[in-house]
Amino acid sequence: MTALRIVVFEERYWSEVGPLYAELQLGASSVAGAWWDVAGYVAEDGGFWVALWGETVVGYAGVAAVPGLIGVWEMVVGVAVGERLKGVGRALVGQCRAWVGRQGGQALSVGLNEPVGVGMEIFLTKVGFETEHDEVWLTHDLGGLPTVRWPAGVVGRRWDDEERVVAAFLAVYEASFGQWPWYQPYDEDEVVAGLDEPEDILFAVRGGEVVGMAWCQLNGKRGEIEPIGVVAAAEGLGIGRALTAEGLRWLAEAGAQRVDLGVWLTNKRAIGLYERLGFERSGGRRYWRLGIEL
Repeated sequence: MTALRIVVFEERYWSEVGPLYAELQLGASSVAGAWWDVAGYVAEDGGFWVALWGETVVGYAGVAAVPGLIGVWEMVVGVAVGERLKGVGRALVGQCRAWVGRQGGQALSVGLNEPVGVGMEIFLTKVGFETEHDEVWLTHDLGGLPTVRWPAGVVGRRWDDEERVVAAFLAVYEASFGQWPWYQPYDEDEVVAGLDEPEDILFAVRGGEVVGMAWCQLNGKRGEIEPIGVVAAAEGLGIGRALTAEGLRWLAEAGAQRVDLGVWLTNKRAIGLYERLGFERSGGRRYWRLGIEL
């Protein structure tokens, strides 16, 4: 019997890897989208490997460092349907674990979108992964916009000064989420790279102090408000509601036909707020983690 081989990805494998990746990761035949994903793993100082029986591609795996989370590497893995339960997936995970360990990594992270197949969850459990946390996705169809009501003494502000906007965003983000166990910090370069215009970030200001923010992004007809944060000293005043309502209004005027946001499942308070504002659950993502012993 031909031995299974795990080899570094080369373009000559693309004709087989592309359709397989598109089917398993993207749920569609978007081979072009698959190429950008795979190229991203390689370009970002990560790794991507192919599993071969003879010269036939039967699986793939890739890893890339998660921005802001030191030592944590995102992993993607897939095995052709007819080649499962033959040790292919385990061998690919072993390759990722060993390679990341040599880079000084501390953990592998896998995110699975709903609906998650039972087989994939069983596989991750068998190779040592544990569930970490769940994210809920919510969508607003902009059919009826909530009224924007700023609390007394609080005003909404947008600025065209990029340096001022980036500094204010980083400060509020750190104050709002720094205590959370899955906190993933931004750095200045990441904010600048992701910011189309400085005015995309809405701030809540009280007494001259920035106490909240909401990053509004528009991609074609799809809008997104994320992250939304309020500093602890200003929680419970209705600032989060005002930021979200104003973000919806602003994106609708910019041409959005729907607006999405994500929130951790444990943040029941925020989920309740968004649902009262007209958001409905549209999906979710579960994160799994495997520690690496150095």
